[in-house]
Amino acid sequence: MKTCLLKFILLLSLLFVIQSCASNRNVPKAQDIVFKNVAVISMVDEHILENKSVYIADGTIIAIDDYENLNLPKKTLIINSDGKFLLPGFSDMHVHTDHEEVLSLFLANGVTTIRNMWGLPDHVEYREAISNKEILGPNLYTTGPLIDGTIPVWRNSFILDDPADVEQAIKQMKIDGYDFIKVYERLKSDVYQEIIRVAKEINIPVVGHVPSLVGIDAVLESGQQSIEHFTGYSQFMSEEISSRVIDLTVKNRVWNCPTLIVKKNYENLNDLKSSEIDELKYVHIDVVKYWKGSASSIMQLNYAKELLKTLYDKGANIVSGTDTGNPYVIAGFSLHEEFQLMQESGLTPFQVLLTTTVKPAEMLGLEEHAGTIEVGKNADLVLLNKNPLIDIQNTRTIEGVMTKGIWLSKIKIQEMLDEVESAYRVR
Repeated sequence: MKTCLLKFILLLSLLFVIQSCASNRNVPKAQDIVFKNVAVISMVDEHILENKSVYIADGTIIAIDDYENLNLPKKTLIINSDGKFLLPGFSDMHVHTDHEEVLSLFLANGVTTIRNMWGLPDHVEYREAISNKEILGPNLYTTGPLIDGTIPVWRNSFILDDPADVEQAIKQMKIDGYDFIKVYERLKSDVYQEIIRVAKEINIPVVGHVPSLVGIDAVLESGQQSIEHFTGYSQFMSEEISSRVIDLTVKNRVWNCPTLIVKKNYENLNDLKSSEIDELKYVHIDVVKYWKGSASSIMQLNYAKELLKTLYDKGANIVSGTDTGNPYVIAGFSLHEEFQLMQESGLTPFQVLLTTTVKPAEMLGLEEHAGTIEVGKNADLVLLNKNPLIDIQNTRTIEGVMTKGIWLSKIKIQEMLDEVESAYRVR
């Protein structure tokens, strides 16, 4: 996204990312839990498993059965779930985490997995601390620094201009613990191709934008795992979307993360009124001030919706994401807006849910452990009061969230939100 915002977020990251929220350090203990008599939307298929009970122990789904068939330990916490709906936790596959408090906002909105798209050493530390249950947060995967050419879009980018420098840089990023390599728009073609070659050699995925000197065709055939915000596709903004580019996307199994919410908000930036957005209390006041002066030139929302529907219908890989940090894209909350925009694009509620459950697990290579509700899989779950297969906006009706077997009740979630609001207002 060609805005000054991302640079600002990274500067904020350097200032605030190491400051921790005390409540986030007080991680509840996982325990044996059963969701009693719940409607299970397993995401294996569109069928709902009615009136089943799901037993969790040690962060793993142990059984899915009728309640009377379960042999439960005496200390099992029973969550009466009549009339409620249990789903796999949601994933936001394009975020920028700037403060530790943001982790609470994701969990409060049912987001149990995130992909951070401009990594710092602090993000690697966060990932490990979350994994070890030292802090409370969604499963975190992160790119390394944004890699760009000599005249980068963002001043704080990692500059690579000589192919001879690529191998050492990319290998060091893997040593440093990053999960992905992120490429950007002003890389030279020979540098980009060397990044792809080295990344394949050491088995680390390349994600990011489409460098203008490389072009969409070459990127689609290179082995780059994902394209963000439909960058590179905009040259085909016409009444008829290029079937050649669509076919290349599908053939090479390239993932796309559309981030429709960003396009919507930039189109309506002048009409948005801060006073009417209640969730702004969960955004750092310096970020809100900066948003008011933001401007951008990005793909039109209607075209992006059309492209999303076309790609999906042709069998392309799609994951949901929001690009948190852009104007009024608020961590966690905006993913539900993204779902609505995806539905407006022509996807069914079940298809939308696939982009935030099953598909992210596939992209991350976690199909055996995540993405669906099945025995033996991780207990990252969200409990809803209304059926999201009827109306995708029912994903907002959150009764509670489970992350790594830790149950966060509605009361606990509100406590977390209150602590975020308080922390941001005293800074």
